[in-house]
Amino acid sequence: MNIRTKRIILSASIILSLIVFYYLSVAISRMGKTEVTIDVAPNDAQVTISGKKGRVGTNYLKPGNYEVVVKNPNYYEQKKMFSVSKVPKYIGIIMNPSNAETEAKVAGDKKIYLQRESIGGQLALIRGNEIRSITPLINQLPYTDVAGPFSLDYGPSYLNGLGSFIEITDSSPDGRVNALKWIRSQGYNPTNLEIQFNDFQNPILGNQTEKESKPGN
Repeated sequence: MNIRTKRIILSASIILSLIVFYYLSVAISRMGKTEVTIDVAPNDAQVTISGKKGRVGTNYLKPGNYEVVVKNPNYYEQKKMFSVSKVPKYIGIIMNPSNAETEAKVAGDKKIYLQRESIGGQLALIRGNEIRSITPLINQLPYTDVAGPFSLDYGPSYLNGLGSFIEITDSSPDGRVNALKWIRSQGYNPTNLEIQFNDFQNPILGNQTEKESKPGN
């Protein structure tokens, strides 16, 4: 083996060792941390996480509570509190233009529009999954039993920001009883749910239905 060959082998060994050392260092630095994806529109925003420099894209954080702050000269600063567990987390932030020129650019740039829509869609999906995890019965709705008779559907809760109310309609007195029986048959306790009888007039309320008596109506 000549000197040139030995040098090539030595160089390759050194490069391989450096690569292994780099990936090993990265793996060690991420131990005990969770992957947190921060998606911002615009994606050139400056990101800080609880006072420390962060980045648009993937960050690795220990479980706990944090505040992310995003800044861009042409947009209003935004802050958001979030918690990190052992489960990967997605944080989407859509910044609002702070001047007319940037507002016009956002409205007329298809690339920016699609980026904002992508973040909005991802946030809506996450919110929907959270709502379904809190009230899993809604995964089986809408449901109609003609013989019941009753129909079941759902809407956003008046009492819980991420919850849902269960709406019973098209029912007779027997139908309302059968609707509650059906809910129990699916493994849910009706007393633990926010149930609204949309077409049932409570005599105590006079001409108001239960729906009309809810907050915000």
